[in-house]
Amino acid sequence: MKVALVGRVAEHVELFDGQTVKTRNLYELLKDIHNVESVMLVDTCEYKKHIIRVLIQSIIALQKCDMIILCVAINGRRFFFPFFYYLNKFFKKDIYHSLIGGSLANNIEQHPRWKEYVNSFKINWVESHELVEDLKSLGVNNGAYLPNFKKINAIKDVEITPYVRYPYEFCTFSRVQEKKGITDAIEAINAINQDAGKILAKLDIYGPVDEDFKFSFNKYLMQYQYCVRYMGCIDADKSVETVRNYYMLLFPTRYYNEGIPGTIIDALAAGVPVIARRWHFCDEILANNVNGLVYEFEESESLVKTIRFAIEHPDEIFEMKFKCIQKAKEYMYNTVLEQVTDTLRGCYKEKINEGITGYSDT
Repeated sequence: MKVALVGRVAEHVELFDGQTVKTRNLYELLKDIHNVESVMLVDTCEYKKHIIRVLIQSIIALQKCDMIILCVAINGRRFFFPFFYYLNKFFKKDIYHSLIGGSLANNIEQHPRWKEYVNSFKINWVESHELVEDLKSLGVNNGAYLPNFKKINAIKDVEITPYVRYPYEFCTFSRVQEKKGITDAIEAINAINQDAGKILAKLDIYGPVDEDFKFSFNKYLMQYQYCVRYMGCIDADKSVETVRNYYMLLFPTRYYNEGIPGTIIDALAAGVPVIARRWHFCDEILANNVNGLVYEFEESESLVKTIRFAIEHPDEIFEMKFKCIQKAKEYMYNTVLEQVTDTLRGCYKEKINEGITGYSDT
């Protein structure tokens, strides 16, 4: 069985965004699947600058591979959806789409033609059960739940210890941009300290800084340097050991249609409860007062109140740590490896049994 992955792996580039991390994880997973003889990579990193190479490699993938896995974000979907849709009318290969983020239903509402594209794929793997139903309501019936996943090891229950440091240290672990709520987090930590009349909380910020946010972000760092630090980027395999040192992770996103963010999985695996704004699919991974604290999406001002509650109730936060680890198991590498393996093997055997030219079980 030969498989091609079309997505942003950027093998020789230091990228730490969620799209790249997920695609890299998927690439490693495909290489680990038994009976996958080879995995061809069509790397879409900066594809507009290398469009001829990407187009040629995509056509070769359709010619030589049994299956195509398409893993592209919103800008890539605008280009690669119609490209593979029309080209595959000739090649007739199975195309699997692994969604980045959680906005596919909204994309289809904005671009009705996309429904035809996604319905032509064998499967649309999405990170949310609710999104599967949202797609069905739009006439897309080939959506299937496949959890976002990380190739990390969750800590064990015996490794959990009470948080004893002071001031309370919080962190963010995502792209550094206004839409991720980074300024909300900074201002909330400052408000906590101002109200307390002392340094009660600090914030460490991890992740790549968006170019158009660098100037504003540096101003924030200067203004609130007494309680906020930028800690740079951390390799994906160091996420758990980094996050586990914090009291809680903050996720005040302004993206309502987030999928299931990898940073939340990192925190759960580290046994660190999350304070999050209730985005569309939040309740599928976070349960308020169970493995985190959740405030309503429309109530951005509630972030300060929620952080204050967390600081005033350390025993309750400690008990959440065990629930975090338990939930993290649903998003581990081996769980998804088994599901993808079964799906690809099953579809491959279907082709063999149908006697389709170009398929064999050798």
